[in-house]
Amino acid sequence: MNQITLPAGELKIALSGLSKIISKRAVLPVLQHVRVERLADGALTISATDLETFTSYRFEQGGEGNAESILVPFTPLHSIVKGCAGKENIGLEKSTGDHVFIRYQIGGQEAEQQVPSLPAEEWPAVPKINAERVLLNGALRSALVEALKCVSTDESRCVLRGAYIDVSDKGSHYVVSTDGRHLYSSNSFYIPIETSVIIPDHRFLAWKELAQDGDWALGVELDNGQPVFVEISSYRWTFIHKAIEGTFPNWRQVLPDPSGFKTRIKIPESAVGEFIEIIAKLPCDGINHPIGLKLSQGKVILFGRAAGTDKFTEAAFSAVEVKGDPVTVCLNRNYLSKALRVGLTEIQIADSLSPIRCSDESGRQIIIMPVRMDGVTSNAPTRSRHSHPRKQKNVARNGSRTDRSRQERDQGECWITARSDQFTQTGSTGTARHRKRNSVGPLDPAKPAASENLNAKLWPDAVQEYAQCPACF
Repeated sequence: MNQITLPAGELKIALSGLSKIISKRAVLPVLQHVRVERLADGALTISATDLETFTSYRFEQGGEGNAESILVPFTPLHSIVKGCAGKENIGLEKSTGDHVFIRYQIGGQEAEQQVPSLPAEEWPAVPKINAERVLLNGALRSALVEALKCVSTDESRCVLRGAYIDVSDKGSHYVVSTDGRHLYSSNSFYIPIETSVIIPDHRFLAWKELAQDGDWALGVELDNGQPVFVEISSYRWTFIHKAIEGTFPNWRQVLPDPSGFKTRIKIPESAVGEFIEIIAKLPCDGINHPIGLKLSQGKVILFGRAAGTDKFTEAAFSAVEVKGDPVTVCLNRNYLSKALRVGLTEIQIADSLSPIRCSDESGRQIIIMPVRMDGVTSNAPTRSRHSHPRKQKNVARNGSRTDRSRQERDQGECWITARSDQFTQTGSTGTARHRKRNSVGPLDPAKPAASENLNAKLWPDAVQEYAQCPACF
C-alpha cells in the first residue's frame, strides 16, 4: 500500500501558505496542483509552484513506506481539508489511470473521493540551491519584512519590486527599498553573501504564519557572479524565487543631509496610536492622501481637506516633543502612518519642500517626499480625458485604449531630481492636467530644481526608471 497519510491540522496550515503561491488564472493544469511526497528517509512534504516561485512545507512527522510522489488538485483537496478536524488524518493514494483517492473521516467513518490528477513527471524541475545558507536574525528579518512593505507595485519598475540587500559597503550592510515616493533603509548588519541581491516581494513572505516559523535563512544561487535564484527557508518552509535582474538605483544619493534638518518631532510611544488615529480621521483627497503638519510653539497641528473644498480641518496634538524652527509641511499620510507603525517615531524636517525623515536609534529610516498643496485649485474643472485635441487625434489614428494609455503615461512623466540635501522635481509642459489632478502647484521660483548633471551623474541610464513617476508630489 503506497498511501501517504498526512495530519489534517498541519495540512490546513500548509495549504493556507501554498494558496499564496497557486494562481487561479494559471494556464498550465499542473500549476493548479500540489505535489505530495514521501522521501526515501520517510520525510513528508507538500509543495506548489507558479514557475517563478517554488514553495514547500515539511511535516513534523514522517511516514512509513517507499518513496512516493503524487500530484493532487489543490481545490478539491483544500475543500475537503477545511471540513476536517485538526486531529484527523488525510490519506492520499494513486488510483488507476490519472486519478487520486482522497480519504478522510465523516462521522467516525472513512470516506473516499476520487479526483483527476496528472503524472508526477509533469512537475516542473525545482532549482537547486547550492549556496551556503546565511542566518537572518530577528532584527535582519524584521528589516526585510518592513522593506518589502515599501516596494513599488508598478510592473514597469522591476528593480523596485523587491527589497535590496546592499553589501557593497564592507563596513556596513543595508536593507533598502523604494517606490520612488518614499524610501526605507536599515543598517547595522553584516550579511555574509558574495554580492548584493534584490529579494522579490511576494505575499507569501508577508504571511503571518511564516514570520512565526522560527529563524529564517537566506541562500543566493549565483551564475557568473550574478544572483539567479533566492531561497528563504524557515523551520518548516522553503521559498525559492527567481532573483530580480537589473541594477538597483544608487539610493545613497537621494538621502537628505542630516545637517540640513532644522525641526525635529519626537512622538512618545504611548501617543503613537492616538497620533495615527487623528491622521486617519482627517479628510483628504483620494490621490496623494495628503496630511499637513504645522509646527509652532511646541505643538503640532495636523490638517487636511477633502477634495472639492478649500476648507481645512485641523486637529492640535500636544503630546509630542518639538524642537527647532516653525515649519509647515504636507506629505502622504499612508507613508507617515507606515513609518510610525514600525516605530520610526522621530520626524526630522528641513523645510516644506525637502524630504522628511522618520527614524529611530537603531539605524532604520523612511524618507518621504513632501506633497505640494499650495498650488491646489480644488474647484477647478477637471478636463475630460478625451478633450485634448492631440490625444483625440492619436486615439483615432491608433484605435486602441492601450496606445492612448501609453501616451497619457508618457505625457505624465516627471523626474525626481536630488542633491544630497534636497529633493525637488521638474516636469514637462505637457503635464498640466496631471498637476491639476494630482494637487501639484508650480514650483517655487525661489527654490529651483536641482537638475544639473541629472542624466550624466545622478541617474545613469540603468536607473532611469527609478526617477520616473506620476506627477504626484
